[in-house]
Amino acid sequence: MVSIKGCIIDDSSHEGIINNTIRIFNADNHLLLAQLFTGVNDNCFNTKLDSSTIKNVMIEISNISYHSKKVTTPISEVGNLIIALSRNYKILEELVVPPPKWRIGDTTFHTVDAYKEGDEKNLVDILKKIPGFKLDEQGNLYYNYKRVNSILIEGTELFANRTQTLMNNFPIHLLKNIQAIENQTKHKALKGLGNASETQINLSLNKERSIQLFGNIDLGAGNENRFAIKNTVFSILSKIKSGIITNINSMGINYNSYMNDYIVNNKSAGAYNNWTNTQPSFNLIQSFDPNRYIKNNEQIIQFETNANLTKRIKQKIELSFLNTHQRQQFNSYDKQLMNEGWVASFDTNMYRIKPKNYYAKQELSWENDKTDISLKQEYSQFSIVNNSYRNRTFNNILANQLDSGLIKSITAEWNLGIIKRINENRAISIAGNYLLNKISNASFSKSDAFKNLDPDMDALYIKPNFNIQSGFIAAELINKNNKGIKWMPKFQTDFNKINIINQSYLSSYPQGQIQHPIANLSDKGRYSSILMYLKSEWAKSFKKYSVQSSYHAGLSKLSKYEKNKKSSYYYPYYFASVDINSKNTVSKFPRINIGFNNEIVSLMALPSIYYTYNTNKFQSGTSGFAPIPKLRLSVMSFNLFKAKKAGNTNSFFINYQHNFKSFVYTSKLDNTFIFSKDSIIKNNSSFISFNFEMQQVVMPISSLINFKIFYNLGNRYSYTLGKILNNKNSQITTELSVRRSWNKMYQLKFISNASLIVAHSQFHQSQNGITKEVLNLKNTIAQKLILNKKMNFILTADFYNNNIFTTYKNSFLFLELKAHYNISQKLNTSFIFSNITNVKSYQYFYNTPLMQSYSNIPLIPRSIFVSVGYNF
Repeated sequence: MVSIKGCIIDDSSHEGIINNTIRIFNADNHLLLAQLFTGVNDNCFNTKLDSSTIKNVMIEISNISYHSKKVTTPISEVGNLIIALSRNYKILEELVVPPPKWRIGDTTFHTVDAYKEGDEKNLVDILKKIPGFKLDEQGNLYYNYKRVNSILIEGTELFANRTQTLMNNFPIHLLKNIQAIENQTKHKALKGLGNASETQINLSLNKERSIQLFGNIDLGAGNENRFAIKNTVFSILSKIKSGIITNINSMGINYNSYMNDYIVNNKSAGAYNNWTNTQPSFNLIQSFDPNRYIKNNEQIIQFETNANLTKRIKQKIELSFLNTHQRQQFNSYDKQLMNEGWVASFDTNMYRIKPKNYYAKQELSWENDKTDISLKQEYSQFSIVNNSYRNRTFNNILANQLDSGLIKSITAEWNLGIIKRINENRAISIAGNYLLNKISNASFSKSDAFKNLDPDMDALYIKPNFNIQSGFIAAELINKNNKGIKWMPKFQTDFNKINIINQSYLSSYPQGQIQHPIANLSDKGRYSSILMYLKSEWAKSFKKYSVQSSYHAGLSKLSKYEKNKKSSYYYPYYFASVDINSKNTVSKFPRINIGFNNEIVSLMALPSIYYTYNTNKFQSGTSGFAPIPKLRLSVMSFNLFKAKKAGNTNSFFINYQHNFKSFVYTSKLDNTFIFSKDSIIKNNSSFISFNFEMQQVVMPISSLINFKIFYNLGNRYSYTLGKILNNKNSQITTELSVRRSWNKMYQLKFISNASLIVAHSQFHQSQNGITKEVLNLKNTIAQKLILNKKMNFILTADFYNNNIFTTYKNSFLFLELKAHYNISQKLNTSFIFSNITNVKSYQYFYNTPLMQSYSNIPLIPRSIFVSVGYNF
């Protein structure tokens, strides 16, 4: 007797396949010897045959969702067979409600071709069309409302953590399916332990079309001196895996994806934004495409390579470079509250922003089944130059002004992580981080108005510098399930040390001839903070759902050293949350997340100083004035240490999600109480928001209907300048798309997106006809014609109505025609024509208790752009 054993797997995902029929024949005479069925819980088979008269056997595997396969092998080699089947897509389209989607274990597969409409170029274009995937306003990717931590390419990590970079640049012409993998951990030593809660995306390529190098090239040009050059190259089949992304354009596109991947989500490189209130991009118009009004020149180069130095040691090297120049011209009318009352100014502004970033990272890792050691070192140099040119009339006096600012951040960071599997039931994790950061600031303002202070003075210089040391040490015990319960304690200590030198003075121009220091704007000292806390995670698994909870508790110490004097304050820190989650994507049991936390204002988020001008002196404080929103030059004020409780936030939140077969709805309640004190404005505020979202998907054979509604209600109560002010905001957004197909060749798609925002605020002063109501209405209607997925046309009408305080209104229609034609599998071309009717500019109003500002922003009225793409 001989034992015939084997397992059936998917040739793409390598996951087991259930419900298989196995027939075993004598290969010489085709006599049926045995017939087996694996069932719904197993992908393997095992049987015994009399081998005395059999030399070769033919094993036939059939599955309703896969192509049948026959394997012929000698009877002596049938001990442990692995048989891979390829999915039968034609059968799936007839049996499964499209689009094709199937799930094996924690992995959900999405066939890319089922969602294509012909005009997709990059990964983000196809992800937007797959149910379950969602992008937030910052461009972060979510799957089933869980943040996607990394994107892999055939299991290879290339820009894996730079999710926005990959989404906006990875070509899809070789993409076979997208695998959403839930409940993952990236460490082998933790397999089977802890709360594996990460969500990853794996991109599976068409094996028969994979070559050594693949990527694409896009070239385009249009009016307004706009052009685009984009090149993406990947190599994943060789021993050294690498990728390079190059993007040079003048399309007016904000580089938010790069900023989020390399700056905002990076603690070291993001330090510039914690110390200043300067944002490195223009976002002046709400819910409006920035390339309709921004002019820029941008160069981005990103490179990453992975290689195995030895069998167990891996090395990853990443380099990136950003250089861009954005510019925007607009007119403004400002009113500032001075000691003598409201002072008016009329400005013609030209703003320029020039961010530049250099980034390098090296990561070494060594791992086996029980130990994982990683060492990572990073270096980044980020700088941003802001220039503002104003032709200003200040209280009927001509006072031209030049503002210029330079912020430069140099950072070096080291990370060490060790994970050791102690035994089958537990492991220990030790991690450490050390960061050195030097931030240099230089702000310069030159104005004829300064001469009113002193005839010899015409410029203001501000030079704050910061030297920062920070890091953490953490140890965590990770346990296996014990009767369905997991418990993981963690101890962590965070520390920060900051040295500040701030010099501010009035001077004649050029600098250095006469200097008058401004004493109350100068600060010098050393600051430190230590946060020690204990974290505990608990989880229990039930048949249909699981419960997870997390608790943090600790103590924070803030200290200031100045002139041999030390001031210290202690604050409690705590956080708690409970997450109830159904195990199935479609379930009658909802997902609920409840939490409460108390956050302390850290030294990395202190308030900014501001400057106002009158005929007698300068004033300083910690909130309020800015030349325009998001573009102020500022330095720090440390009034935090003048109050025992200067800035803590308490918040309570509830998230609720319920999935059904035909629709999903979610809701969220968020209540935040903020208490802060400063020298000018004493502020207490409480914010309550509620949002409701419902999405319905109906998928018959010939049409697709997708409907989503989102409602948000916010209410903030503030105590400011001795008054209780009430601010209400409500927003409702609806999305509807209907797609109809004929003969599998022609498709017509209707898209509608409407958004209504209504706000009421007692912050807004009733002066000069300005009322307290804000109404913003945006409605987009698009008609898309798809011809056999080779050619499509999109006609979009975008109606925008913004009724700002009744006096200032925006009402215009934006029309856009897009055409895309796939000439061949490798070559494609696109054409875009856009036009704004009725008006040529956008107006907005910005208001605080200390300032009112009305601005007029010119728009780009007409745009024509033609591009050609080549895939390889």
